[in-house]
Amino acid sequence: MTDVPRKEYVNIYGRKGGRGVRPCLIVLKLVCVSAFLGGLMMLLALTLTTAQPRSQEEWQRRADLISRAYRWRSSPVLPAPRLSAALLAPIWACDHSDALVRPQSHPDLSVHALLHCS
Repeated sequence: MTDVPRKEYVNIYGRKGGRGVRPCLIVLKLVCVSAFLGGLMMLLALTLTTAQPRSQEEWQRRADLISRAYRWRSSPVLPAPRLSAALLAPIWACDHSDALVRPQSHPDLSVHALLHCS
């Protein structure tokens, strides 16, 4: 085999190399929201597939089972999407700062200067 020269790609758009932390935060958010929805589907399956309780004790056991399932399966994943959304907000604000605030006539009051996004 002969060595084929590789073509060099020049960055003509001025973007920085790498993608940063944004894709990781988006994947984290998607995984956590999926885990929460999976927990809700599990609760739905628990409620629909079990036989209807006939006595007060059976109703209490079923309510305790659903409560424990929600407490230990569904609700622990809720803070992670909120945290990733809070971390994604400044990234989005810097990327789309022109859509957030109308451009000012004074150069010192530009959105990029205020957000330190240059």
